[in-house]
Amino acid sequence: MTTTTPLALLLAALAALAAGCSLVQRPTRPTRCSAPAGLSATPAPGNRLAVILGMAAAGADSARVLFRVDAGPERATPFAPVRGERVRAPVLGLPAGARLSARIELWAGSARRLSPPVTCAIGALPRALAGIHLQTRYGQRSGGYILTEMLRGRTGYVVAFDSLGRIAWYHDLGPAHSTGDVKQQPNGDITAWAGSSFGYQPDSTGRFVELRPTGRLVREFRAPGGYYTDPHELRLVFAGDTLQAAYFFGYDLRHVRRLGGKGDGWLAAHTLFRRDAAGAVTPIVSGWQLFSLADTLAAPHDDMHDFEHPNSLDFDTDGNLLVSFRNFDQVVKIDARTGAVLWRLGGPRSDFRFVGDPLGGFAGQHYVRLLDDGDILLYDNRWSRPPLASRAAEYRLDLARHTATLVAAFRTHPRRYTDSTGSVQRLASGYTLVAYAHDYLIAEFNPRGEEVAEAAVTGAKKLGVGYRMLVVPSLYRYELP
Repeated sequence: MTTTTPLALLLAALAALAAGCSLVQRPTRPTRCSAPAGLSATPAPGNRLAVILGMAAAGADSARVLFRVDAGPERATPFAPVRGERVRAPVLGLPAGARLSARIELWAGSARRLSPPVTCAIGALPRALAGIHLQTRYGQRSGGYILTEMLRGRTGYVVAFDSLGRIAWYHDLGPAHSTGDVKQQPNGDITAWAGSSFGYQPDSTGRFVELRPTGRLVREFRAPGGYYTDPHELRLVFAGDTLQAAYFFGYDLRHVRRLGGKGDGWLAAHTLFRRDAAGAVTPIVSGWQLFSLADTLAAPHDDMHDFEHPNSLDFDTDGNLLVSFRNFDQVVKIDARTGAVLWRLGGPRSDFRFVGDPLGGFAGQHYVRLLDDGDILLYDNRWSRPPLASRAAEYRLDLARHTATLVAAFRTHPRRYTDSTGSVQRLASGYTLVAYAHDYLIAEFNPRGEEVAEAAVTGAKKLGVGYRMLVVPSLYRYELP
C-alpha cells in the first residue's frame, strides 16, 4: 500500500494547476485552408470567421464566390468589380467550426470562368468571445446583422450577430479601455472608436479606425493638434468609393470658474471638425461658441467634467448638420459651412415648443436621426428627468409655427431605463429597432408602436458598456436597413 504525503499532494495540486493554466492560455483553433495551385485562401486579419480567396483575373470585369458550408446548399457572395490583375474575394459571416468549400466565379463580358474548389476548416472564436450570443427572448426580429462593440478585459472588439444570434463577424481592435460608435459607413466599410476616453479625459490614444469588411485597416481619424478625439460619432461622405469628407468631434480642456455654486475646475468642451478629401482638418464650431456657462443653470444635468457632451451627428436634407448635445437636452441645426446656429430644439433657448408630448420633450438624448419624411427620431434616455424610463421618440417640426409635435413613442413593458448610450433605427419595413445598448438589449416595434420582439446579449458578465446596436443588412456592402 502506498502512502501519499501532504507534500506530494501539494506538488500534485500545483502541477495540475500549472497544467490547467497552460490549457487556458493555449490559443484556440485557427482557420486553416487548402488551395490548389494558382489559388490562395487565407483567414481575414483579426477575424477567423472570414476567408479571402485570390486568383489571377486578367481581363475579368466582375467576380463573386460560390460556396457551401457543411455540405449545405450552394450560396453566392455579391458580385464585385475586378480591379487589377488579381482578384481578392472574401467569404464573410462563416460559422465557427464549419467546413467551407468555395470557388471563385469570374466574368469577362459574357464569358464565365470558374476556379477549382478551395476548402477551409473554420476556426473557433477567440476565448474572449466564445459563448456570447444575442438570445431572443420572445418574438422574431427583422433580418440582418446586429453590429455593436464589446470590451473584453482590456481588448476592444467589433462584433456582428447574425439572425440566429451567433457572432458571425468580429474584429480585434487591440488594447482599449473604452470602445464605441461602431457603424457601417456608406461605402460598406466598418468604423469604430477605440481609446481610453468617454469624451472628457486627456486621452492621446483615442482614434477612429476604418476597416474593410475583410478587416483590412484603411485609415484612421484623429482630432488635430491641441485637441483630443471624441468617441461619440464619425460620419463619412463619399463620392463613389472616394472619401470626400469626414465629420467628427474633438475637445480641449479649460480651467473655468463655474456658475451656480459649482466651483471651478477643468472642463472639456467640444469642437466639430471637418476633414476634407486631402486630409486637411478644419473646425466648424465650438461648444464654447454655441453655449455659455449661464446656460448650465437652465440645464438639469450636473456634469463636472463635460460641458455640452455632443453624442450624435446627422445631415439635414439641405446638407447642414443636426447635432445632439446631451448635457443641454438639445438638438442644434448648424450651418455646415459657417457654424451658425439655424435652430435649437429643446433645452435652453429652444426655438420650438413641444406639442402632444406628455413628458414635455426629451432629456439626455442619444442618436438623433433625420427620417425620410423629415421627422426627427431619437433615443430619449430621460437622464435625471422624471419619469426615469427611457424611450424612443419621433417628432415633427413645424418651422413656421415653431412647434415640435410628438408623432410616436416606443417603450418596452415593463419600462426600462438607461442613463446613457442607446440608439434607434427606422427600418425599411416601417418597424423601429430600439437599442437599450447600455444593457445590450434590443426591442423591435411595429408601426403601431407595439413591441413584437426582444433580444439580449448573453454568455458573459462583463462586456463593458454598449454604445449602440444597429441593424446591418449585409456585411459585404452598405444597404438601407
